[in-house]
Parts: sequence; structure tokens; C-alpha cells
Amino acid sequence: MRTTLAAAVTLNRERKTLNNITKILVIDPLKRRITKETIEEDGSTKPYAAKLGCEWITAGFHFKNGDVLFVDDEGLIKKQPSLNYFHITNTEQVFAGRGIIVGTRETSEDLVNTDVKSTELEVALKVQFPPIDKDTPAKLELASKLATLSVNELGTLVVQITQEQQRNTTNDQN
Repeated sequence: MRTTLAAAVTLNRERKTLNNITKILVIDPLKRRITKETIEEDGSTKPYAAKLGCEWITAGFHFKNGDVLFVDDEGLIKKQPSLNYFHITNTEQVFAGRGIIVGTRETSEDLVNTDVKSTELEVALKVQFPPIDKDTPAKLELASKLATLSVNELGTLVVQITQEQQRNTTNDQN
């Protein structure tokens, strides 16, 4: 079920102008970090989707203090690097890709967006990333590099890896 930010957290009607800056927390499983950032709101879901690198967003988790975690609605069906996942402690839900936490406040009409209430430390104590093994640093570095490559560059890299594997196989047989 797709839930847009506009449906879950509407533009704060008490603010007089659009393009408001809101403080958010960003969960980045590839970097294994939770950082405080800002987002310029325009009353739509587009700034949030852009920050997540997706088209559709959904509310993935509601914190007791009113904060809401938004994630890529199609994150689990997209091919992701093996370390690009996280989950919230004491839940069974796994989230793929980055997450954004925003604050909310209830009014007589609906929910309105506010600056995030949770701190990086509070969220860090609730978020778990995939386990690290001896190869994790190399995997994280490779995943970061791969994320910046174009389709043509990826194709060239695959050809190079295939040729290297063939050379290694030939050398092993000799």
C-alpha cells in the first residue's frame, strides 16, 4: 500500500509560506550513519522522494514521540547491495535503502510536519544494520563506488571482472 507523505503528514498550515526548511534525520545503511540534515519542503512528497532517491515513499515506522520514518515504498523489490538494509529494534520489518525521519504534530484537522524530535543517538540505539564481517569494509567501499557509476561504466567493469576471472581460471588450470 503506497502512502504519500502528503497523505500522512500534510503541509504545516500554521506556516505562512511554502518552501520551509525542516530538520530531519537520515538513515544511510551503506555509510552506517544517522545524520541530522534539513529538507526544503514545498507541500509535496518530491523533496522527500528525491532525498531517498525514489519515486514513491511510505511511512515505515511511527515512533512514540510522533516522529515518522519514511522509506522507499519499492525498496524491498529493487535490487540492493547486501549492506543497504536496516531495521528498527523490536520489530520484524526490514527496510531497504535510506530512511528519513520527520517530526509530526497532531492538530484538530490532521497531522502537520515539524522538525524531528528524535536525536541521532536515540535513533542509533534503535536502528540495526546488517552484521559486519571481515569483508564488510571492502563491500562498503565497493558499494559506494558502484553507486556512482553509469550503466556504461558498470558494463565495462563487468567485462573487466569476467576477463580477470577467466585469466585466474586459466592460471589455476596450468
